[in-house]
Amino acid sequence: MNLLIIVNWYPPDIKVPARRWGNLVAYLQQAGHTCTVISAGDGKPETYTSTAGEKVIRVSISNKEIVKGKSELAIKPKMSAKQRLKDYFLRTIPSSFIRAPYDYWKATLQNAPGVLEIARQSDFIISSYGPMGPFLAGMWLAKKTNKKWVADIRDAFESKGAGKFLLARKLDRYNEKQILKKAFLRITVGETLANYLSKQYKQKFIAIYNGWSNLDKLPSRILDNKNNPYLYYAGTIYQHQIHSLSVLLDSLQEFPQLKLIIRLLKDSTGGELNALLERCNQSNQIIIWPPAPFETIEEELIKSAGVVVIESLDSSDELRNGTVTGKLLGLLVSGIPGIAVVSKNCEITKLVQKSNGWFSVDCVDDCIKAIKKVLEEQKLVDNSELLEDLHMKRQALKLVNELRNNR
Repeated sequence: MNLLIIVNWYPPDIKVPARRWGNLVAYLQQAGHTCTVISAGDGKPETYTSTAGEKVIRVSISNKEIVKGKSELAIKPKMSAKQRLKDYFLRTIPSSFIRAPYDYWKATLQNAPGVLEIARQSDFIISSYGPMGPFLAGMWLAKKTNKKWVADIRDAFESKGAGKFLLARKLDRYNEKQILKKAFLRITVGETLANYLSKQYKQKFIAIYNGWSNLDKLPSRILDNKNNPYLYYAGTIYQHQIHSLSVLLDSLQEFPQLKLIIRLLKDSTGGELNALLERCNQSNQIIIWPPAPFETIEEELIKSAGVVVIESLDSSDELRNGTVTGKLLGLLVSGIPGIAVVSKNCEITKLVQKSNGWFSVDCVDDCIKAIKKVLEEQKLVDNSELLEDLHMKRQALKLVNELRNNR
């Protein structure tokens, strides 16, 4: 089977979305399927054969963010009257009406050498949302070459339309439904989100998890930090995670010897993270470091007392309840114990409850109990058998079976 996959991020990009298709492609190649990946690069076109034997085409679209020497917390912007008027106006425009990213991707693929021929030789064209540009470009390329299009919804459309007025949101939902009707197959990151999206758009979605690979299992655990133990979080922090982080920080007050190290990829809280840190006044416990290579993060993870996952605590938010952060399953099999500060109704809770050494909490009292248990854990925790069905090899096989069975 020949597959053409269009994504915004792909390894060695360090963003979590790169993990999904990087791991899936590795096992698809291993199973004998030929994959070509088109991804944005640093603005310079490049074609090469990657580690699993897949062909990677980096097109001249930048997906890189400038990484500074230190992590900078976002400051809540002071908006002028003109800026507030512009913000009000933008809230009236459906996100799906903004075509510039799609037009840019479409024009780039039209002019990229060999792309049309590769598309014609493919059995399926898969494109991943978000963002919208490469997602719609995949739809366009499939139509142009008369190929079957697979829509991968990694982040639900709705999460990008927060703050839009009612009419704009309704128009977005209608346009999204029309787009998804054109897909031969629709996939997403978990069962809860698949059920929610199926209900929202009246079209079937299949769950293909951001699973784990053998490389996620850490070879050892180095507890040389008994005098300076720390919990560890690596990633971006968003506004909807602030309540969870607040619960964690309140719980840490019961453990003055325990630190929280945050490897902050990006602060996307609009100033709320900065405000929380100032309000809690725990600068002696909270350490924020800038983005780092994978090898550094793995070393810090190995030496941690436990790892932290945070998500929305709003149990009534069906969309957020379906969120499964791309690194979760890798962390669950890493061997390091951990705490997920999340709502009781979300899929992360279900996955954590299947695992040993991990705890799902949604309040300070339960978080304190979980921290105590994590600090007691002195050995690697093996969850690989419990989560065997969610191995990336199994997920790649499931994807292939869905493609074949729906022909």
